[in-house]
Amino acid sequence: MKKLLLGLSLSLLASSAFAADAMVEEVAPVFSWTGGYIGLQAGYARGDGNIRQANGPGFIETDPDGFLGGVYAGYNYQMPNNIVIGAELDVVYANVDGSGQIFAAPGLPFPGGIGIEELKWSGAARLRLGYAVDRLLPYVAGGVAFGGIDASSNTV
Repeated sequence: MKKLLLGLSLSLLASSAFAADAMVEEVAPVFSWTGGYIGLQAGYARGDGNIRQANGPGFIETDPDGFLGGVYAGYNYQMPNNIVIGAELDVVYANVDGSGQIFAAPGLPFPGGIGIEELKWSGAARLRLGYAVDRLLPYVAGGVAFGGIDASSNTV
């Protein structure tokens, strides 16, 4: 009888353990775009500069290029209907410069005249509106950009 009770109790323990395992359901975590973020950025810039004289025919053609790097930070909030709103700021240090011949009129170079332009820093502030599809966030953004540009020449 003891063997029967022992066997019966072991089988009950085993079946109750299996039943407990069957009741647990794994729920996949839901991805959310809500939260803040910060980061670093770096890159190379190349441009085609054309500085026109305000009250005359003169101009300078430069091809600025150089490296830049900075930081950015932002925050997104995902609403229950998957619409995401957010804001972002960035500030960039730049070493982008170029120089070129000064022209007094189209096709007539100013003798010995060299013009220089340099982007020293830039930044932007923007708002974002998007629609989250799991880990994909198509969005539109709009805002304002600003920068520090120096221009000079070696002429009097």
